[in-house]
Amino acid sequence: MKKTFDKFLLNGKTALVTGGATGIGYHLARALASVGAQVIIAARREELLREAAEALTEDTGTKVSWCQLDLSDRQQTAAVAGRLIKEYSGIDILVGNAGIDGFQPIEQIVEDDLDRVLMVNLTANITLAKYFLPHMRQNKWGRVIFCSSINERLVSAQEGMTAYAASKSALSSVARTIAFEAGRDGVTANSLVIGACLTDMLSGILDRLEPEQREGLTQSMLSQNALGRFASPAEFEGVVQLLASDAGSYITGSALTIDGGWTANLKSNPV
Repeated sequence: MKKTFDKFLLNGKTALVTGGATGIGYHLARALASVGAQVIIAARREELLREAAEALTEDTGTKVSWCQLDLSDRQQTAAVAGRLIKEYSGIDILVGNAGIDGFQPIEQIVEDDLDRVLMVNLTANITLAKYFLPHMRQNKWGRVIFCSSINERLVSAQEGMTAYAASKSALSSVARTIAFEAGRDGVTANSLVIGACLTDMLSGILDRLEPEQREGLTQSMLSQNALGRFASPAEFEGVVQLLASDAGSYITGSALTIDGGWTANLKSNPV
């Protein structure tokens, strides 16, 4: 019988982490490489990918590779998925972390922006899962982990996030569907419902606001949080190690909330 710690080890497994060059994705990649997985990080910017892969390799002692990928391009997403399958003989762990915001009130949504948000946050993840699942099912082992947001549950957490909240809500639904479609073949699928973390995305949203609005939103977000602070990207490392490994083999179809207690607060959200 494996010791508890040994159940977290991912030696011999290959993982793809989208949006893995920065922020939460970087730390999810770090977490998987730290327990032995062969990790590939994917993002749009080659320079950031190179730097991140080198830093992760040095930090974890495990070779981390990278591939350039624009998830808003449907054909490129499919082509890269096919290439990775050939190069690595399949992907065992898919971590769909990449995402973009659509900061527009619903009556002001620009159709091209809506299409891009849905493509990057939702459709690309479905495409990647479509390509990688056959290998997982054949091997009777696989992990699908999508990064969602508390905006799927508290859409009033930030005005103007209609497209973003819709895409993230759908992403958790996709994870639940995969859980039931592929569960008997040893594949688990879950989503992480992520709370307020000072990533580039959240910083960008705050920076677009007037100083008074920015201060008000920040204070409101923190007041709704049981811990009274933003998350650090490193605080998501443990949960991805759990879900990606045999330690979490009976967790599937779940949307795990990691929000510092925000959604545990029963008061109405004033934002």
